[in-house]
Amino acid sequence: MNFSGGSVSIVGDKSISHRAVIFGALAEGISKINNILISGDTEATIQIFQNLGVNIKLLDQNTLEINGVGLNGLKQFDGELNAINSGTTARLLIGLLSKQNFSSRLTGSNQLKKKTNG
Repeated sequence: MNFSGGSVSIVGDKSISHRAVIFGALAEGISKINNILISGDTEATIQIFQNLGVNIKLLDQNTLEINGVGLNGLKQFDGELNAINSGTTARLLIGLLSKQNFSSRLTGSNQLKKKTNG
């Protein structure tokens, strides 16, 4: 089955919002996501995918348009991918990034590094 884009309304929940951004970025075509929760944590996820070559536009306070590149369409970013203080961003992206055909470095705030190291 092949889809060429879609629209979904989600519950304005941070955990679901992270996953919606990830799914939209890894889908092929344009996804419009309504009721997304924009916060510092979800902005970190959005910024990382933008750094990886995904076109993401904030259409209004809680609607994103994501031009997904497919599972193998992410591009290498020469700098560090910064999860800032978002443990969810770091946890969800470690596995995805480790399976790409390029190297990447995921980092975060000192507080996040303490959480993951101890």
